[in-house]
Amino acid sequence: MRFSNNGTRASISLSWTVVLVSIAGRAAIPKIAPGGMLFLDDSDRPRYNPLVRELASWNRADYRGLKRAGDIAQSTIWTRP
Repeated sequence: MRFSNNGTRASISLSWTVVLVSIAGRAAIPKIAPGGMLFLDDSDRPRYNPLVRELASWNRADYRGLKRAGDIAQSTIWTRP
C-alpha cells in the first residue's frame, strides 16, 4: 500500500483487491473484488447520479432512514457481480 497526501486530498494506491469500500469518490471502484461491496452514504443526492449509472450492473440495496434534523436520507450498498 502506498499513501500520499498533497495537502488537500489523501490518496491510497492498493496493489490488492478489497471486499468493502466506503468512499466519497470513484478511485477505489476498480479495486473492489467480485462479491465485494461499496457503501455510499447520502446516495440519493443528485451529484451521485453519474456514479449510480456507472454501477447499474451491480446488485443494489437502498436503506432509508431519518437524519438528525428529521430529514430522510438514503444510503446504498452495491455488490460487485
